[in-house]
Amino acid sequence: MLTAYSEPARQQLHYSARDGWLNDPNGLCFLNGVYHMFHQYNPGPRWSNMHWNHAVSTDLVHWRELGIALAPEGNGMIFSGGAVVDRNNDSGLGRGGETPLLFFYTLAGKPFRQCLAFSIDGGTTVQKYGEDKPLIPNIETFSNRDPSVAWDDAEKCWRLALFLDDPQHHFALFRSQNLLDWSECCRFRIPGDAECPELLFMTDAVTGEQRWVIFAANGNYLLGDIRHDRFSPVGSGRIFSGQSAMPYCGNTPGLYAAQTFKNLPGGRHVILAWCRDFPRGGEFSQSMSFPADLTLENGTLRVRPVPELLMLRTVEPTDFYEAEFTSSPDAVTLLNFDGNCVIFDGPARETRVGADRIAWRSDTPGWRIFLDRNTLEIFGDDGHAWLSSSITRYGTGIGAWGSSKLPENFKLHYLQSIWR
Repeated sequence: MLTAYSEPARQQLHYSARDGWLNDPNGLCFLNGVYHMFHQYNPGPRWSNMHWNHAVSTDLVHWRELGIALAPEGNGMIFSGGAVVDRNNDSGLGRGGETPLLFFYTLAGKPFRQCLAFSIDGGTTVQKYGEDKPLIPNIETFSNRDPSVAWDDAEKCWRLALFLDDPQHHFALFRSQNLLDWSECCRFRIPGDAECPELLFMTDAVTGEQRWVIFAANGNYLLGDIRHDRFSPVGSGRIFSGQSAMPYCGNTPGLYAAQTFKNLPGGRHVILAWCRDFPRGGEFSQSMSFPADLTLENGTLRVRPVPELLMLRTVEPTDFYEAEFTSSPDAVTLLNFDGNCVIFDGPARETRVGADRIAWRSDTPGWRIFLDRNTLEIFGDDGHAWLSSSITRYGTGIGAWGSSKLPENFKLHYLQSIWR
């Protein structure tokens, strides 16, 4: 284990920055066998003075931090945004046959506007386009922010979704041919107090139907079609489970502001979220969720932990665990995760963790629960449940709570640290 990442308050299964504050994942993309994760970052231990920090991985599990990629230079903080792998060099920013990586971000100045940075060396270095030259100027004096970009193969153009932050909480859809010049097409709303849109095109694994998916920071999403520059919703839902995914509060833990890796092969979609936590220690704060596979099945988004996480299992005893089992519809089972009680209530068809409630879709849902230093992350119910709960560990071990009994199919795995 890297001793620099072994502090008592540091997560050992989830990525966190070496020091400073971390929040929203930004600019997630894949190129030449490397996963790139940028994220909101402040060199201090609290939210302020937003930068983009950069980390890379070859397996989605072990990350190497490269440091600050984008920094404010007096014109405003660098807020959230997304990435494009510009394989056809539509932007004209590529040089010498290199595929340019484009990073769309919000310059949170007075006023807010949408800007571009790019890399022509595979993400090693990132430079601003036109020194914070706005691609999309401010709209109606609001705090427009968090651009997300995707290719529209049907209409042969690029699409950009943007949160307008107007009183009606509208999102706007834009189009472009060259990724540099954008025109607004339409506006729409996503339920709840939302920001940080993520725009992607998905094929339903069951029906074969193809849909646009737009989800917001609170986990609410819309499925729909884009025709003649108009977005028409045909369905909706929510990615996150539990009360912790409700509208943002600065001191409310839980998953938030998820984003997917762009340019993954084989039509795969991997999602990552900010795992909100209470500040711990004075040098660093917050972490990312586990990466998870995002699929569309029968018109519903489902989330399951990526199979790459299996490499963390070890036979050597550790303080970090993964539990897997199936709930019974006829029993109420209370499980103890180091002093934190998780209730699986078969008759009520729900799982409870503190104030959080996960309603079951199946009578006998399967679960995978990961115990890190500061969080319980729960996946289950055939991809319908995804929850992160901020916890304190009390050293009471893993097992049944009180007079409850472990399920017969309960399995417990030791997990090794991602820091190596």
